[in-house]
Amino acid sequence: ASVAQALKNIQTFGQNAGISYDEAKTYISSVLEGHRAYDIQENHNKPLEVSAVLLEQQGKNKEADAKDYVGMTKKINGGTIGLDDRIKHINQALAVLGG
Repeated sequence: ASVAQALKNIQTFGQNAGISYDEAKTYISSVLEGHRAYDIQENHNKPLEVSAVLLEQQGKNKEADAKDYVGMTKKINGGTIGLDDRIKHINQALAVLGG
């Protein structure tokens, strides 16, 4: 993704989560670093809700719903780098969520 698209995604994430751009940037950075700077206890549904909205807005739910992991990964990454890791994490999430 381009830098402009990444900045737009941060802005959209913040708008959908009801937080400022700076809070969204801090939250996303902390998640990528494996930390939870944003109060996840108080707002425990926001990451999931925001992710779902972004996926829907970007037209990526079709592949996810069909469990087309290759197609989904190509839409997200532009290729299949990290596909095995993505599938592992999807299967873990589905096991926890009962899907």
